[in-house]
Amino acid sequence: MAILILSLNQSESVTNLEQLVTLAGEVFEDIEPAYVEWRIKSMPDVTTFVAEESGQWLGFKCGYAMTRRCYYSWLGGVDPRQRRSGIAGTLMQAQHEWVRDSGYEIVETHVRQDNLAMVQTNLKFGFKIVGRFLKSDQVNLILQRKV
Repeated sequence: MAILILSLNQSESVTNLEQLVTLAGEVFEDIEPAYVEWRIKSMPDVTTFVAEESGQWLGFKCGYAMTRRCYYSWLGGVDPRQRRSGIAGTLMQAQHEWVRDSGYEIVETHVRQDNLAMVQTNLKFGFKIVGRFLKSDQVNLILQRKV
């Protein structure tokens, strides 16, 4: 079977919220469904990119507008059984094409400093580390790239 990349706008993301929260729960051990739901329903210009095979979601990449120029690549992940298959990079490319085509100039993301796989993926795709902050006693990096 072929993996399809679907682009969901905000209302489609809300419609598929249960499936998104389920997959996010498999990817992140401490994700709160109410937190995901609030961001999907409340933030401006929300998109969710989904990697799907035979109706099964394998990965996702969500984002929303921070400013007119800057889009925040907020939350993404791949089913643990599908990791290291290129899905994360494919989702990132799809999101960044949409961001560019939608008139944004910069993509920003935040990642825990100890999440080496995600830090490396972001650097591979042209992100630069522009800052850092503490969140729950964890160092998080702020990364940006022009689209």
